[in-house]
Amino acid sequence: MELNKLDHRWDNQLIDYDQNKFNWRQYFIDAVQEKYPQVTELEKLHEVMKPNEINDFVWDIQRICKTEEFAKKLDDFVDHIARERLDGADFMVQDVVGVRVVIPNQSKHGRTLNFHQGIWFGHGPGMFSIWSPITEAYDSNTMQILPWEASRDITQNTYNEQWNYQKIQQECLKHSIPCNASPGQSWLFQQGHLHGNINNDTDITRWSFDTRVLVKGGNYGRRRPGGYFRLFGEYRQPLSNIDTNKTWINYIDMNSRFCETTPFFVTSMIMQQFCKDVGIEPADYPLELSFCHWEPMLEDFIKDPNIQGIVFPSILGMTYDKKRRDEFIDMAFANNTDLLFVDERILLNNDKEREYLDKIFEYINDEEDPDLLLGHTR
Repeated sequence: MELNKLDHRWDNQLIDYDQNKFNWRQYFIDAVQEKYPQVTELEKLHEVMKPNEINDFVWDIQRICKTEEFAKKLDDFVDHIARERLDGADFMVQDVVGVRVVIPNQSKHGRTLNFHQGIWFGHGPGMFSIWSPITEAYDSNTMQILPWEASRDITQNTYNEQWNYQKIQQECLKHSIPCNASPGQSWLFQQGHLHGNINNDTDITRWSFDTRVLVKGGNYGRRRPGGYFRLFGEYRQPLSNIDTNKTWINYIDMNSRFCETTPFFVTSMIMQQFCKDVGIEPADYPLELSFCHWEPMLEDFIKDPNIQGIVFPSILGMTYDKKRRDEFIDMAFANNTDLLFVDERILLNNDKEREYLDKIFEYINDEEDPDLLLGHTR
């Protein structure tokens, strides 16, 4: 397997899996009826729910995907489907799957997902997609997808000629095929394949879910390990052991990879909400010195006996230099200073969490431009 390249095993492949072992349809029916008993058939959701109610409904149902039970079931499923098609490489799994609900005549209600390639949505070519229908998927209600070469040509022409979106749609429709599939089947593709939906002219609501795996060393675009992806076989518990009696600060390094392209106030708002959710009242909101990549202020904060906890937006919100990062962690352990990372939900104050953080960093790379890796020019 070559990293960040097209693999024929993931080039629009429809595969069968054991539905007795992985009965996703029944799993989601049970989850729906537990809270919404009026929904007796997934295919008839549109008859009992208004279009403007469906987003909140799907978001609510999607919460089951955050449970350990679901994560273990998903890992078994992904292991069954993906491992032999990745030549035994280590991989991470998308933390929360995407649950898709396509009602009849959805474009009338502004719900059509237009054609796109995964890279335009922030994904990288080092990841692979598994799309699985929960109901019958056919003709206009199913996902539409393009062959690889047509996807590449349209993508390059989009850049060369600066097409508007209607032009992209028109060209994609010339080459797209419906992903006709049933429960018990999955469609495998890569991030460079253009895909999307057309208006659902059938009389049923189509349900499906999609997930992705990231191969170690593969490009992940903007979907970072630790936040968007979790380690295969690792089942994290919600943060519950934060000492809110400690004196905490919210630290932001605008030089860091996580923060350099994000406005400070946006990062700050997310961190503030996180602190409210977990019961932390930060004593201060300091910034690192711009252009000082060795983070002198962070070192001072860690050593300050009046600061016992530091909140970061992400593990990528501190230096990328491993030697310097290890120095900071050693300092924090020596000074009993907790380091809390918002995006990854890591409370770093013991060796076990340090090992977990190091495992995530094994997947983090230089974040090259995903499309350029596929040979495109802009």
